[in-house]
This record gives sequence, structure tokens and C-alpha cells, in this order.
Amino acid sequence: MADDVATLGRLGGDEFAVVVDALARRRMTAADRAESLAMRLAGGIRYSLRDRGQRHIISASQGVVIFPDGDSNAETLFRYADAAMRRAKQEGRDAACFYDPRVQAVIEARTALNRAASHYRAPGAVSILSAPGRCRGRSNEALLRWNSERGRVSPGDFIPLAEETG
Repeated sequence: MADDVATLGRLGGDEFAVVVDALARRRMTAADRAESLAMRLAGGIRYSLRDRGQRHIISASQGVVIFPDGDSNAETLFRYADAAMRRAKQEGRDAACFYDPRVQAVIEARTALNRAASHYRAPGAVSILSAPGRCRGRSNEALLRWNSERGRVSPGDFIPLAEETG
């Protein structure tokens, strides 16, 4: 399924890597060829079987990274491919997703926020502000604010995190 210039390796468990050298000089051509290879690999792996009346489908979620010569080291490339693969799994499995630096920036920001989350329980880290409500003079709105080491964190970012982590 993979071309002669491809190397297949098992990373562990059910994770494998296919490294293809010199797909094309032009980035768009390389992306087209990578997508074609991903589709061929998915088609070769996809399998349906029945066991005790249950139907099981074997499929592959793939993360794809295109990079120019010497642009990144192997560790970075595998991290990017892993991020793209996780996105493929979130999209319903049996998909191939290309690495997107914008998505990676969101993932890295969320990871940093997760690390900082242990500090929101510190005294004074979270404050409650009061603002006039919709009915002037009759109601107030409570606004929750987290003042982290990185600055003020939007409630839209830290409330879902607090709900997930307790």
C-alpha cells in the first residue's frame, strides 16, 4: 500500500507510523499524495467482522504532517502527527486529519491552562465582581474572574476547565 520510499514502524499498542520521504517538492502536491496514501492505507485496514451476533469494524484514525526538509526534528513531527490523529478520532474515527498549526496552538494553550488550573484554588486567585443586571437598580450580575500568572483568564476558558477537573 505504501510506496517503496515509505517506512512503517510500530510506536506501541495500536499506534503505528508511516514515514514517507520525498513525496514531492511542492507542498500542495505532497499534500495530495499524502492524502491519497492515507486513503489507500485506510481502505487496506478497514475490515468488518461478526462475532457472536455483534458487528465489529476495524479502522484507522490517521494524523498527517507535511514538512519541508529539515524543518522539524522527529520528536516534534510525531507530536504534531499525534495531535492530528487525536483530532481525527474526535471527528468520528476512520478519518485522516492534517496537522494544523492553529489547532495545535489551541491545544497547547489548553494544556498550559490545565497546568495552571491547580493555582486557581489558591486564595485570591478567583474573584467575584458585581455588575448591574438587566433590570437597573433591581438586580446585579456576579462575574467570576481568575487572575492567573498569565494574566486574567476568560470565564469562557476556565469555567469548562473547572467543570471537567472539579
